[in-house]
Amino acid sequence: MSRALIRTSTLRSWILTTGRNWSMSLVLIAPLTPTSRSPSLSNASQRRTPLEPRFEWKKETVSCRFTFAGRPGVKLDYLSADSSTKEVLDCFFTPQLWETMMEETNRYAEQNPPASSPHMKKWSVTDVAELQRYLGLRMLMGVQPRPSFRDYWSTNPLLRCSVFPETMTRDGFDAITGHLHFSDNEDPCAADDRLWKLQPIIDCFGEQFKTVFTPEQKVTVDEGLFAYRGRHGAVQFIASKRARFGLKAYKLCASDGPAAGYTSAFKVYMGQDRGSLPASMKAVTDLMSAASLFDKGYELYTDNWYSSPTLFHHLQARKKNAVGTVRLNRKFMPKDLKVTKRGQIDSRSTATGMLALSWKDRKDVNILSTIHPSESVDLPPNRRGEVRTKPKVVVDYNVGVKGVGPVGTLL
Repeated sequence: MSRALIRTSTLRSWILTTGRNWSMSLVLIAPLTPTSRSPSLSNASQRRTPLEPRFEWKKETVSCRFTFAGRPGVKLDYLSADSSTKEVLDCFFTPQLWETMMEETNRYAEQNPPASSPHMKKWSVTDVAELQRYLGLRMLMGVQPRPSFRDYWSTNPLLRCSVFPETMTRDGFDAITGHLHFSDNEDPCAADDRLWKLQPIIDCFGEQFKTVFTPEQKVTVDEGLFAYRGRHGAVQFIASKRARFGLKAYKLCASDGPAAGYTSAFKVYMGQDRGSLPASMKAVTDLMSAASLFDKGYELYTDNWYSSPTLFHHLQARKKNAVGTVRLNRKFMPKDLKVTKRGQIDSRSTATGMLALSWKDRKDVNILSTIHPSESVDLPPNRRGEVRTKPKVVVDYNVGVKGVGPVGTLL
């Protein structure tokens, strides 16, 4: 009797554990509607769809690519190659945003009147034109740095920049800096939203980034750091970033074409994301939804913090191609990938067209793709005239992640 109870208890524990492991995969699956695919899709992959959460890795290669159905390019008729910088800036800083900045800045000055001082000019109601001059000077400060912002109004010829005193007095600049606001301090939403002071400008930029321009087929996701050393609970320290201290933001950027580096969507990280999805997967799905790039055959390039069979499986269900470096200890990755000498390639593929490949270079390169076979291509000869080969998926990945470079240097 005791042995039967032990076997029953063991069976119950196994069922509960297995159920928890598979429940996550089942939650991630979205309905898949019929779509056009490349002629290389085999009969096996037609029978199996991304709706099935099983990963059966085999030696044969099955490629699967969704047809691109996006409409890239500038979406505003009045913008062209001859448009001025001011016209482009006005596409993102909308009249509604300027009005909000003016109203909330004046409101804050009224709620918190500055103390009178013989050394400071009294506060006067600001307007949109003055705020635009202020923002222009702020941008110029990033181009021409000084030890102190007061040096821009210095009479020292070695430090002085004539455009600053000609545009705005130093006291006027100080007054706007001390009162600049984007939302009402008495807003009841302040208790629930940690970004409430910046939410109006974040919402405006997020909408305009999506409205003004649609990226080409290749896009990439990465995180950046907005330099900030003030007091805030979401300040992060990332040693690998140039700023090191600041607010972390996930960003979705264009990877190819003349607009490489253009940010289509971004999300500021405000602490640990708790929910049914892993944080890395939630960041990708939120950005793709915000930019309206699902179900259009876009190619997403990610690094090994985001890439996983579970994420790529979900992207396949939303008609999205994906390529990214991956960690071999990710859940559902094949366990038998092994390369021992330089140049060696080992790969596995699922019936839905997902490729897991390991390639031995100076170090092991592990990559996951839903659009590539395991073929190699010849590279241009090096300085010694040697022709080298490299997996095509690695070559395409190196091109696809270039979009995060230009924008990363500006954060």
